[in-house]
Amino acid sequence: MFTPSMTREEIVAEAKQDFNQLKAFMQVELNAFGRRYNRKYNNSCIMGSIVHTRTFKTRRHNTWTFFLYIRDYAATRMHAVGCIYIQLNKYDGTSEYLILDLATECLPNLITTHFLQRYKERYLEPNHVKLGGISPALYFFCLGGERKMSNYTPKNWTEEDMEQRFVLISPQGLIVVADEGDLRTFITFLDQENLSRYKAQIYEEEQMIAKLSDCEKASGWYDQTLKFIQIFNTPNAREILRRFFTRAKQWRPESKQEDMELFFKSFDELERIVRWQWDYIEKCSSDKEREELRKTYKPDITNKIKGISFLKNMI
Repeated sequence: MFTPSMTREEIVAEAKQDFNQLKAFMQVELNAFGRRYNRKYNNSCIMGSIVHTRTFKTRRHNTWTFFLYIRDYAATRMHAVGCIYIQLNKYDGTSEYLILDLATECLPNLITTHFLQRYKERYLEPNHVKLGGISPALYFFCLGGERKMSNYTPKNWTEEDMEQRFVLISPQGLIVVADEGDLRTFITFLDQENLSRYKAQIYEEEQMIAKLSDCEKASGWYDQTLKFIQIFNTPNAREILRRFFTRAKQWRPESKQEDMELFFKSFDELERIVRWQWDYIEKCSSDKEREELRKTYKPDITNKIKGISFLKNMI
């Protein structure tokens, strides 16, 4: 049975003890729901949403609640999200939510009291969200949209924070989480300042990629050199590109580091050639000399640019 004094490890162990019973219960509930609404509505579509809940007490005396939110339903299709959860009461009178997906393995999610408070203050209240009787924890977990990994790091994080925590991005905002074994703990919901900074970083990355694409489209070595030198003169160009590839690429774990190193090796070689050619351009004392240089000089920049294009597409 869950108790307020349990450690995180003990909470996970208790949830796993209940899981086999819960899995069977969830399947029974889903099947019963399907039969009930098939008979009632046949092939017609239910307009509006349905909230279905049912409690279940396990042999270990833990009372879980099955939650199903159906956006629309027909005889052959159901658009729904759901979970099974239990409120964990703490000694100070507050509660945390332990939530399990409707999945085949036990991977618990812990919604902390602090997270819920920040979620209310920073998302629900400013956006005047009407919960319709759904608890904030369930609204976030089931209706908050897909949560994806980001490479964003808040300014005030220490090295220890960066080792233990990471940030997810969702349609609602930025979420700080920590994985401890099989348990994912939702720690806090970040404020608007962090979200604005994250958006600014993405804009910076997209601008850099747009410049790189412009370089590839430029005709002739002279125009390409002028465009590339703008990228290489950006103080944090490598960091911007590294952030972009980390965020945008679905890496193969076995080749991530190798692919990244290959890209930047070619990137550095291209910078060396571009700066060498830029020196030629700068030595010209007039527009006439530059025009003459443009026409007569035939450097080997084109192959390098093709290489960057290939690597960018690969990564």
